[in-house]
Amino acid sequence: MRALVNARIAKLLSLTMSDNDNEALSAIRIANRILQENNTTWIEVLSPESVRPNPVNEDGRYYDVEDFIEEVLDAVSGDRIESFVESVYSFHESAGFVTERQWSALCKIAKRWGV
Repeated sequence: MRALVNARIAKLLSLTMSDNDNEALSAIRIANRILQENNTTWIEVLSPESVRPNPVNEDGRYYDVEDFIEEVLDAVSGDRIESFVESVYSFHESAGFVTERQWSALCKIAKRWGV
């Protein structure tokens, strides 16, 4: 899915070079809408995968993103926040990464629940 989004964004970015200002503006607006619909940002689309953050616990150890989400899911089981964590897990499975906002929220939840 991410590759498809990136391909669409790349095509739209090429249209921003048009001499027709209306076409260029329309292309960038469509690209922004695609980013919003896919819950991603320009930074995430333009950054290499290696710069995406990895979860770190209070001891400074790194977690695998999927393992970290599963630990958080186990901790919040039965709480109303569980559905949010499940949605982040689903997003990670389909996109292969979590957004900065999702990551920040997961860290706050993990800290609150003692993960």
